[in-house]
Amino acid sequence: MSDFDSNIDHGTAGQRVMRGIAWLDEFGAEHGLDLDLVDLASLDMRAPHGCVLGQAAGGGRGYWDVLRGMYGPDEYYGEAAETWATRHGFTRSDQDRVYWLSPSWEDLDAAWIAMIDTRRGNPGRVRDDEDE
Repeated sequence: MSDFDSNIDHGTAGQRVMRGIAWLDEFGAEHGLDLDLVDLASLDMRAPHGCVLGQAAGGGRGYWDVLRGMYGPDEYYGEAAETWATRHGFTRSDQDRVYWLSPSWEDLDAAWIAMIDTRRGNPGRVRDDEDE
């Protein structure tokens, strides 16, 4: 059986993002990732350069560049990479998208914003574009 199982529940947005934060704390620097580079006002988990991994990578690198660096050129678009990224709140799985399962992209955006904001000492701040 592969690392990917379409019947696995990867958890809520908050649970996924907590795994992602823990991974970034432990391994982010090793992969050239810095959460301080993430601009919460423009965070968009749908966008390869606007998502957490894309922004944290900086230097014009994006989501796919980070996965390619971790999994290599032959595996970065495979099931293992998708499962890892889904479990850590960096994307939604095919199952999430096809069956309209939770969390939504907006749920992931909100969970990342809340977690990073809390780390920056701004708990409960509302995203700038929601104030309008």
